[in-house]
Amino acid sequence: MDEETFNLSIRKYLKMVGVNSQREIEQAVAKAIAAGGIQGTETLPVTMTLEIAQLKVQVKFDVMTQGLAHIKEGRLRALAVTTATRSETLPDVPTRLRRARGAASARLRERRPRSSISSTGRSMSR
Repeated sequence: MDEETFNLSIRKYLKMVGVNSQREIEQAVAKAIAAGGIQGTETLPVTMTLEIAQLKVQVKFDVMTQGLAHIKEGRLRALAVTTATRSETLPDVPTRLRRARGAASARLRERRPRSSISSTGRSMSR
């Protein structure tokens, strides 16, 4: 198989898995919140398993525990959590929304022009 075709087929598969997984997770969370099983602010541990039986490949991805060890040891910096509130496990890491607001205000401060030229050619302060 052509390597480019192979890579494209893998990307398409992973995109489909990502979209379908997100949909399933969102539905399961909504159902659990409605049933009172969770509040919706928790950080839930997640493990994903990739299995290709014919190639005898089975890989587990345990993102929270793998990443958490690196973050706590200072080898990895967490930029934000994707939950609505801060994680109990990582209380110093802001939420994605809080981080985006901070970045937006920093960009606005950087963009503020100090002066401009008017149509008469005179410098005007803003």
